[in-house]
Amino acid sequence: MTMEFFYLIVVMLTFLLLPSASASLGSHRKLNRAIGSEAIPGQYIIALDSNIPNSRGFATHILKRAFRNNIIATYDYAMKGFAVKDLPDMLLHFILNMDDVISVSEDAVVKAETVQTDPTWGLDIIDGQADNLYSYAFTGQGVDVYVLDTGIQANHPDLEGRVESCVSYSGEECGSDLNGHGTHVTGTVGSKTYGVAKKASLHDVKVLNQNGSGSYVGVIAGIDYVAQINNADPSRNIVMNLSLGGGFSPALNSAINSAADSGVVVVVAAGNSNEDACNSSPASAERALVVGSINNSNQRSVWSNWGSCVDIFAPGSGILSLSPNSGTSTKWGTSMASPHVAGVAALYLQARKSTDFITSDGLEDQLSSNLEGSPNLRISTAKLPLVALPTQSPSRAPTRQPTPAPTLQPTREPTGRPTPSPSNEPSEDAVPNLPTIDAIPLIEPDSSPPTKTPASFPTNAPVPPPTRAPTKAPSSAPSNTRAPTKAPTGASVTPPTSSPVLPQCQSSGQPTAGLAKEVGDHYFEAFSFDMLQKLSSPCDCKGVSKTVINLMLLLEERTMNATTHQTTNLGSSRKQKMDKQA
Repeated sequence: MTMEFFYLIVVMLTFLLLPSASASLGSHRKLNRAIGSEAIPGQYIIALDSNIPNSRGFATHILKRAFRNNIIATYDYAMKGFAVKDLPDMLLHFILNMDDVISVSEDAVVKAETVQTDPTWGLDIIDGQADNLYSYAFTGQGVDVYVLDTGIQANHPDLEGRVESCVSYSGEECGSDLNGHGTHVTGTVGSKTYGVAKKASLHDVKVLNQNGSGSYVGVIAGIDYVAQINNADPSRNIVMNLSLGGGFSPALNSAINSAADSGVVVVVAAGNSNEDACNSSPASAERALVVGSINNSNQRSVWSNWGSCVDIFAPGSGILSLSPNSGTSTKWGTSMASPHVAGVAALYLQARKSTDFITSDGLEDQLSSNLEGSPNLRISTAKLPLVALPTQSPSRAPTRQPTPAPTLQPTREPTGRPTPSPSNEPSEDAVPNLPTIDAIPLIEPDSSPPTKTPASFPTNAPVPPPTRAPTKAPSSAPSNTRAPTKAPTGASVTPPTSSPVLPQCQSSGQPTAGLAKEVGDHYFEAFSFDMLQKLSSPCDCKGVSKTVINLMLLLEERTMNATTHQTTNLGSSRKQKMDKQA
């Protein structure tokens, strides 16, 4: 029999020995069901222990050939883990009971903000003065802003060829935006006419399709891609904007927190449901800069989410920016507020080498509507210095005392339209909706570095991430590396003439201390169904699961010993761990 056949037998026997496994899945402590968002059936995100050296290797080791094609994404930078589709309940139960699996989360639909019409005014208000002028001394030059959205029309003339790379996790090609949401967001971040950071380097990470839809699997893949780039060169100044959202997702929040901890500035939309932002993701991620929306009367937009998870408010009602086909359009939503703050973050990274001042420099007590526990804080660039602070190192640590600067006159740019009076603002009764996210096959970038292009991209493949190993990944430490072991040359296997006698479970339901080890020591030499049947139902779930894992790993290890005289790295190290526990 083949290895894959033995593997399937072991998994099936585990499930049969635990007849209540399917019924108990819903209450398993490691399983996170989709809350507040539509679950994608059979699709899961598996978070692994951070000491696992390689997520893809671990995933393929678990799933073997029978389910290897079910892997749709692997993550090694923003988090350790992988995503699978069409996962049977019995295999899900098997994975949930593995020691190295931290959690399993249902994949779910996420949404991005939509559009409506209103005059422009956002740039006017963020410099602290409603005077029909946008005053700025910095342009975001030298800062990389990654936009996770529906794509970017890279050749839009107002972007001036500054879209430098593109990668897609949406199932669609790079270099275009058939929805318009991503191009509009990017225009607010850094276009020549409508952008906050007018010289920032822009990057397209396409995680939503032309219908504005995607999944948490694709969004986490995009975050992982950005984290990989940051880890390869920690001296870069990187901002990541996510104008999207859905139900609460621990996996998505974990990926965002890890990316932020590595040095990426993560800016996210609070959401458009007029509810507590702490109930949704990514707005509930602790390390993200969460942005609510205000209108031109300094009131919270009636549809903007609120609460303690919101960090700051920015213009989001009736924002004029870019649209595909080289045009413009006006939209509203927290999706429009978030890129204002992402652009300001780029200015702060250029000027102060830190974004720690964004909230402390915000204008307090400017908002006049019911904030429902949100901070009364509006984004502002008024306290930025007139010249950049000198750079002494690539560290992003904040510098609290600005260097005295010569008196300079900041650029004052007309916004192109007069600021509308509050009485002329269109009704906001229509709540901006988020595009739904479907389960879409993902396209993984290959190992070559991203390619810079002035304005357009090839349509046949995404731009892949750089190949340099991350310098900050915890698994890179020598102490955590799992060294491969070699089997002694000339190893041979002589099956005994009879099956070993196995100890039974104790009355408490726990397996005896030597059960896993004894079964493992004899498994390859005398495999039989009689032996597996001795793992009787009084054994608890954890004991059976560990024993079955031991059987599977020893079978693989000893088979390879007999043929190639070499064991697998993962199988050997996990057997040693099981032996010590036994």
